[in-house]
Amino acid sequence: MTFLKDHRNTVLTILLLAVMMVIVSNLKAWFGSYWVRVFNTCCIYSMVTMSMNLVNGCTGIFTMGSPGFMCIGAYTTAILILSPQTKDAVYYLTPIVPWLRNVQTSFPVAVLIGGVFAAIAAFIIGFPVLRLSGDYLSIATMAFSEIARVIMLNAQSITNGPIGITKIKNHVTAWVAFLAVTAVYVLLRLLMRSTYGRALKAVRDDPVAAEAIGIPLFKTKMTSFIISGFIAGIAGGLLASLVGTIDANQFVYSYVNQFLLMMILGGNGSMTGSILG
Repeated sequence: MTFLKDHRNTVLTILLLAVMMVIVSNLKAWFGSYWVRVFNTCCIYSMVTMSMNLVNGCTGIFTMGSPGFMCIGAYTTAILILSPQTKDAVYYLTPIVPWLRNVQTSFPVAVLIGGVFAAIAAFIIGFPVLRLSGDYLSIATMAFSEIARVIMLNAQSITNGPIGITKIKNHVTAWVAFLAVTAVYVLLRLLMRSTYGRALKAVRDDPVAAEAIGIPLFKTKMTSFIISGFIAGIAGGLLASLVGTIDANQFVYSYVNQFLLMMILGGNGSMTGSILG
């Protein structure tokens, strides 16, 4: 009994994971393909919400750029997993640029590269954007999201423009979605319990006091912003594979409202709440 009291959270977490593994293993047999699709979508949306919560809830920076990072990750993943023959069929109005036609990678590599590209975009826009605050910061990140969408809409020879990219093979099974959201959850929980996580909370609660005790405000915010962009980019890649087709209009700035609602319902700063929301 003493052991259970001392390790209650650990025991409950292990039991929950065991139950979820049983459910995931039998999800299609028990509930059918429709609910597998719903489950996979929920896992992907939970990843985006957790990435937003890292910045908005844990660092105190109200950003709305997640659709832009998802857009970058989705297009990168889609382009990298299509075979040259499929690209020729999809890019029927304007051929894809030659240096991209023969580039093809495995799905996990493509998703990670999509996340890296989204993180690079977060790093680039973070320098001007994170020097703002309040409503100005939110508007600036929203503007980035719309700029990313418009670029994808007009880069005809790279993204296929307004036609979008089709014939994307679905690699997202229930296990892939479950393992992805679990990995993000565990990593973010460990991050928030570390010294860096406490620095994020200090920046959120009192930036002046945090800077006074030696916490570099801009560097801390930038790191949080880059990690958030990386996770959102991975989620975008998974979404592209799950849906099977993408176009820039899927990632309009109002798309972020879904994730904001999930974050608010689950509670700012709560990774568990992000999933439940």
